[in-house]
Amino acid sequence: MAFRENAIDETVLPNLTDQDLEKLNVLLGHRRELLRIIASLENARKASSAIPPAASPTTRFLKMPPSVMFLRPGWFDRILRSHDPEDLRRAAERLHGHKAQRS
Repeated sequence: MAFRENAIDETVLPNLTDQDLEKLNVLLGHRRELLRIIASLENARKASSAIPPAASPTTRFLKMPPSVMFLRPGWFDRILRSHDPEDLRRAAERLHGHKAQRS
């Protein structure tokens, strides 16, 4: 009640001193506890403001170096042109030891 009557809200709270709380007739033990809590809240606020905001997915994507590069050697093109696609699929299935998923 004393806080409301003295227009003390969350913006004023971090600036309260022991003397301010004493003027509000807050008991010594309660003053110490309030000041400890206020300090821990202020430290948490400062710590959270020091952490940069998370980048948007687009920003993260633009900053990421490519992690996979696909190179198709010339001999592979010759194989693709000179063999039946179904034969190549079956060969790939045998190579991988399972049936490839068809799309």
